[in-house]
Amino acid sequence: MEKSINDIDKNTIFVGHSLGCVTILNFLNNSNATKIKGLFLVSGFVESSPISALNEFVKPPLNYNYLQQLTPNNIAISAEDDDIIPYEYSKTMAEKLNASFTLLKEGKHFIDRDNFTEFPFLIEEIKKLLIN
Repeated sequence: MEKSINDIDKNTIFVGHSLGCVTILNFLNNSNATKIKGLFLVSGFVESSPISALNEFVKPPLNYNYLQQLTPNNIAISAEDDDIIPYEYSKTMAEKLNASFTLLKEGKHFIDRDNFTEFPFLIEEIKKLLIN
């Protein structure tokens, strides 16, 4: 991300999924960003993972106070039936970031193998942010 993302400003929106959530948080934690427009994190986790191979990604400590100050528009989304990252991990992430947390009844891990190829809820949430 450091090589690809050059400009972060008050209009920047990040959308992360699963491992991408903690990847974005680590990136932002090490950035010099002062404000972003929004942060949408889907089926994410911080500090621990139910998949041991991913634990190296949660080792760097995150500065939650800094991350919370980047935007008031922190939104975490998960599904009750997520069979890869149980929603409790995403709920913990939301609490650490002082993010709003939406728990959907279904969607599993929001991947195509589960026939999840469109995400109208997320699109509507992003549109709401863009309108304001």
